[in-house]
This record gives sequence, structure tokens and C-alpha cells, in this order.
Amino acid sequence: MIKKALFIIVIIGVAFSCKPDAHKSLQSLRQLTGTWVSANNTVVYFKFGEVGNELQCSSFSLQHGDTLWIDCYRFDEDTDTLLLYMGSCGKSSNSKIYHLEKDWFGKFVFEAKDEVYPYRIVFDLVSDSLWQYKQENIRGNKNISFNLKRQ
Repeated sequence: MIKKALFIIVIIGVAFSCKPDAHKSLQSLRQLTGTWVSANNTVVYFKFGEVGNELQCSSFSLQHGDTLWIDCYRFDEDTDTLLLYMGSCGKSSNSKIYHLEKDWFGKFVFEAKDEVYPYRIVFDLVSDSLWQYKQENIRGNKNISFNLKRQ
């Protein structure tokens, strides 16, 4: 009985300590290609497209005909990890760099150790027509989240 319990603990520990495979994670994120709109009160758009081997996205929000913000995202495979670059469109030198920390059943968690906010960005793929975007600080507070559906 004790051997069984130790075996299960070791298996769970190994499963949580493994780094996600950058290539497989990027392939899974490619299902976001297309235009998405928020299902919340605030209208937010995310538009994903492939450029070469990269997956790129721009997001923006409109309220009463005024643009509230525009962000650009770029997913790129590095040697052993998937990187997410987030910044203003057209200003790549000002991009924040996030590393993929977890890929667990369609939930992709990117973290930037040097950033205060957002420290963590989460892409949670619920289905092929619904996903959730979330950004938060290191403690998981001050989160901003949007449920998005395919347009």
C-alpha cells in the first residue's frame, strides 16, 4: 500500500515538473487562428493569424466608436520553450517577453519573471469555439479576463 502511494506521488510530481513541449504547444494554440469577440459587456476583439512559423495576434477594444487599446502578441518557438511577445503594434523593441510555464489540458500559462503587471497571461481553450483570456499579477490578483467566442 505504501509503495503504491509513493509511486502515485512520484508520477504526479514528475507530471507537474516537466516543461511543456514548445512545438506541440504552438500547434495547439494554432486552433485560435481567426477572429474572436468577447462574450462580456466590454467588446474586445482578438484576431489570430499565422506569419511564417509564428502565430501572431492583435487585440483591441471599442467603446462607443473609440478605440480603448491595441495590443499585439507574437508566439515564437525558442530552443526549449515557447515565447509570447506582448506589446504595442509596430513597436517590437518595447515588447514584454513571457515564457510558457504550463500547458495543461488546453490551458497555456505564460509568465514574465521581470514584469510586475501583467506577470502572468493565460490562454484557456475551452472548446474550438470558446476560450478565455486572462492576465494577472504574481499572486493571481488584479486579473482581467475575457470569454471569447469565434466570430
